[in-house]
Amino acid sequence: PDNSDAVQPGFPAALLWEFRVASLAVQLVLWAVFAIVFGVLAQKLLAARAEGVDAAAPAAQEAAALG
Repeated sequence: PDNSDAVQPGFPAALLWEFRVASLAVQLVLWAVFAIVFGVLAQKLLAARAEGVDAAAPAAQEAAALG
């Protein structure tokens, strides 16, 4: 089948290679930023849950001690 998007004869191979490397670099940066943001948000969420559990434990012990 005819592909009108094919690289035409005479198109500089170096330019095509630079574009491919640049697009790969953009993908790496994009996914790295997603991973870092997700990690920071997950850490904050888990830390908040852990603090909530730690704060609830002494109250439960006091209630049990009071009978």
